[in-house]
Amino acid sequence: VTEYCKKGSLVGITGRIQTSNYDDEQGKRIYRTEVVIESITFLERRREGAS
Repeated sequence: VTEYCKKGSLVGITGRIQTSNYDDEQGKRIYRTEVVIESITFLERRREGAS
């Protein structure tokens, strides 16, 4: 993704939020939230000469 757009560029994303949890070695419950991207659409054209 970083090859095709930069910070602030408009993108459209289709996907889902996935949550899970587990207990670490000390017995503390750890919660994790992931964004799983299924497709991405770049909504702005890359400018000529942009790197």
